[in-house]
Amino acid sequence: MASARIVREDPNPVQVYAKASTAIEPGDMLWLNNDGYAEPARTFPWTTNLATTQANFHQRFLGISMDKRLASQTTPGLINVATRGRYRVLSSTDANARNVGTLYGPGKAAGNNLESQVCAVVGTANLAVGVLAKPKDANDAVVEIEVVSSILHRGVQNIITS
Repeated sequence: MASARIVREDPNPVQVYAKASTAIEPGDMLWLNNDGYAEPARTFPWTTNLATTQANFHQRFLGISMDKRLASQTTPGLINVATRGRYRVLSSTDANARNVGTLYGPGKAAGNNLESQVCAVVGTANLAVGVLAKPKDANDAVVEIEVVSSILHRGVQNIITS
């Protein structure tokens, strides 16, 4: 699976400028930098450890890219970003975490980087970009999660109930 795919529901898309000379693929988790440009999760600054970085990413989570940008595009350009919806994404996590409502955030790539298209189970809503929306089998590498933008819709906390 090359990228996250929308399964259902309105993606509530917005147009945002993507940072110049930054490759973005459809399905990338995006964050909004301090200059107002969208960037893929893999470019997010690492801070202390994975949980701290995921918490910081959660606060800047914009949504899922619907468009492609090439690193060779040297000027900022508009891209469509899905700010809500249900997506199938790769998961790098615990086979036992298969209940609807399980929290998912960006996975950890090699070194001190986040994955742009791989999610992992997280322990608290302040680390999450979405929740498991369909039960998964223990061996599933792909999960279906409901994502919600922290920038436009105040994040996962809006969809979790006690």
